[in-house]
Amino acid sequence: MNNSRFISVISLMTSISFVLMLFEIPIIPGYAFLTYDPSDVIPLMTGLYAGIWYSIIIIALRNILHFLIKPDLLGHIMSFVASIAFVIPTILIYRNNHTKKGGILGLLCGIIFLSISMYILNYIVVPIFYGMHGKQLYAYLLYGVIPFNILKGFINSIVVLFFYKRFSGLFLKNIKK
Repeated sequence: MNNSRFISVISLMTSISFVLMLFEIPIIPGYAFLTYDPSDVIPLMTGLYAGIWYSIIIIALRNILHFLIKPDLLGHIMSFVASIAFVIPTILIYRNNHTKKGGILGLLCGIIFLSISMYILNYIVVPIFYGMHGKQLYAYLLYGVIPFNILKGFINSIVVLFFYKRFSGLFLKNIKK
């Protein structure tokens, strides 16, 4: 692929993902600060079609752009880790089993990686930066972090399953030429 096509695809997909990142919806009662946005759908679908590096670049650029309007460094680092944890296993599994079944298996593994990685990251970060410990921390992890990330991954997976063929045909069909 030539450089101008690569830059065009990355720019377009980053822009779409960035705009989707602005739609923040709280989905876990009692934890309104844990908000879902559909921005991981775009780098995942792009990566499924074109490769992992497209996804990583789109996620990084999207988070940098969002940081400019919402300067929360820790939140953006955690968002980056969450996105990577969801996207990379999904792409790797789908690449090795390029079927609908492989896609579903990849998405399920992506949800598992997302949930485990965010549990571990929150377990480390929350006590340091937010002073939450003991029962309060475990309640937050058990009733906030785990259900949030499972639900987030599930919603993103449903969207990808429904739109991937349409999306790749519309936006990505000329990437590999």
